[in-house]
Amino acid sequence: MCRIVFYIAIFIYSLFLYSCAPIDSKTTEIDHNIASPKIIGLKIVESNKIEFIFSKEVSASSSSFEIIPYLGGIYCEANERSIVINLSEEQSPGEEYFIKGRVKDKYGNSLSFSTKFFGFNPRVPGILINEFTTNGSTAHPDMVELFITTEGNMAGVVYYAGCGCINDHEMIFPPFEVVAGEYIVIHTRPQGIPEEINETGAKDVSKGIDATPYARDFWVKGGTGLSGNNGALTIFSSPGGDLLDAVLYSTRTSSSDERYRGFGSINMVHKADCIAEKNGWFFEGEQISPEDCINPSQSTATRSICRNSNSDDTNTKNDWHIVPTSGYTFGRVNNDAVYNP
Repeated sequence: MCRIVFYIAIFIYSLFLYSCAPIDSKTTEIDHNIASPKIIGLKIVESNKIEFIFSKEVSASSSSFEIIPYLGGIYCEANERSIVINLSEEQSPGEEYFIKGRVKDKYGNSLSFSTKFFGFNPRVPGILINEFTTNGSTAHPDMVELFITTEGNMAGVVYYAGCGCINDHEMIFPPFEVVAGEYIVIHTRPQGIPEEINETGAKDVSKGIDATPYARDFWVKGGTGLSGNNGALTIFSSPGGDLLDAVLYSTRTSSSDERYRGFGSINMVHKADCIAEKNGWFFEGEQISPEDCINPSQSTATRSICRNSNSDDTNTKNDWHIVPTSGYTFGRVNNDAVYNP
């Protein structure tokens, strides 16, 4: 069937070469018919239910899916572009699973895929990005502090230097309990030494650079730090899950370039738009601009960018200030003093 449709497309295209009649809509429709489905979303709905969203309407049989480690029987339901997979056993929060599957559209085009997901966590805590540095030094590399606002379990929670789909690095947290008022410090440019221990229990076992006894230290494996002048930080409940908090920063302006709205690259435009569309960052004009972001130009390795001591959150640049030299407070209550050049 696919081969027949392909030859029809070639025939119509040859007519176009010798005719002035518009056929753009027909060509688009035929291209859509011969294209295989694509995955555009994966959501862990419940402890025994996951959902895939595809680029077109698809169907599948329950026997077309396999999950490792085993989660019992599988029953799938197709609803236009969505496939919901029901499981007879519950996922372990934060555990890494692999799913293999196969779907097809009404024209017979199929997609076979294999991807990972992390077990549903029903107790995701409230989390804020609370303090960070982007112009670190050898003695004080770039760090990001998280503030826990409500108790819960960190299983599967993910931090991105990015927006979730375009990222410079990521860290997916293992299961461990947290309480309101705790801090987690993410070291984004580690040395890769044994002393850099991810602290899921005691808070004083990690001995890497700038490890703090006041907070849980985590180290981004292979991390090379943050973008100094133009970037995004996000926290999601899980890969593909809900956005919990976001930060956008930029030293640029709308007049810095015409092609990318001043952001300097298509990737940064995408990050800003993606976060804004999820209501992770509010802006004043018709679309988000560099002026809506935090300006980190006066920050240094010890002049961190942070919220106030109450960790107020309005999802705007107004929540943030740069502290005086040596005023950073990773792992402790934020410093309200403001740097004045």
